[in-house]
Amino acid sequence: MIIATVCLALSALASHGLAATNMNPNVKNTQLAKSPPLGWNSWTAYLTQVTEAQLLENADVLAAKFRRHGYRYMVIDGGSMGPATESTGSGSPMDMMDQFGRYLPDGRKFLSTVKSRSFRTLSNRIRKLGLKFGIHYLRGVPKVAADAKLPIVATLKLDSCIRAISSSQTEAGHCSGL
Repeated sequence: MIIATVCLALSALASHGLAATNMNPNVKNTQLAKSPPLGWNSWTAYLTQVTEAQLLENADVLAAKFRRHGYRYMVIDGGSMGPATESTGSGSPMDMMDQFGRYLPDGRKFLSTVKSRSFRTLSNRIRKLGLKFGIHYLRGVPKVAADAKLPIVATLKLDSCIRAISSSQTEAGHCSGL
């Protein structure tokens, strides 16, 4: 069943290796990139179970064999960080969040994050390989953070305020829409 069809008027500028689009007539620069962003995403091979060792092993291969072909991005799926109930079947989702409801790296899978509770060391190692590090997240606020009425960083608002004014639709049932 077809849910939706998106039609874009594209015209190829083959002589320049570029394409132009009239999706938004108010935008003056209508050139598109020569290729999509090229890289590796942990979800494809590991779903939520990737470890730091596996990520670095794949980063080494990407840098050594594919970087010269334009591959630049090393992306970890946000589901790999938590909550613990998704990755191990035990623990509480709140154990994997900071005081603002942001997911933290799982130190059992990412050993370099145990002390810092951040990907800084891992991202520095990936950048030294000439790659760019990224994290893919679902949009919105984690439901458990909204239910706990955690504050939103740098605001006076609570996550429950976002949930109250947001769409009831969620992505994968984990986050309140914005």
